[in-house]
Formats: sequence, structure tokens, C-alpha cells
Amino acid sequence: MLKNLLVCARCGRSMAAGYTTTKGRRYAYYISLTAQKRGARACGGRMIGKQRIEAAVIDTLDGLASPPGGAGCVSSCRRSGKIGTDWSRGSNRRS
Repeated sequence: MLKNLLVCARCGRSMAAGYTTTKGRRYAYYISLTAQKRGARACGGRMIGKQRIEAAVIDTLDGLASPPGGAGCVSSCRRSGKIGTDWSRGSNRRS
């Protein structure tokens, strides 16, 4: 969802999506390209969970698109089930 839109606050490079698998469960995250290519010590930034950062971006956009004191259009669509949060597969299914 956020490919080429996120920038690492530590090194200033773009952040890329990645994942790790632990005990058969897949965990998605975003990491700076510096850390991805040269290792964690090269950047000092941390991995950010995919759901956490995408929810923060949606909440921020919702706040910008909402009238003062009004319900956010993105939040109300999410609650009604019109849009979901599984953006990683190019769909709008719920996770």
C-alpha cells in the first residue's frame, strides 16, 4: 500500500515492505532500504509493523478528509465493511 511513500526518519531513504516467518506465521513490516540492503547497524531505524503504519496513515488521511467535528469518511467506510484493511494483495478484504 505504501511502497515508495514512506521515508525513514533516521537515514532519509525510502522504506520497503518485507516480511519474516516465525513458527509458520508471517509478519509483514516496513524497513528502510539502507537497513534492508546493508544491515540494521547501517541505519539505526527500526522495522515498523505493516498494520501499525498503514492504520496510522489511514487515520491521518481520515482526519484530513473529515469536516471539523464530523465523522471521518474513511473510518465510517471501514466500520460499515465497504473497505477493509488488507491492502497488501491489492484487494479490500478484511484481514
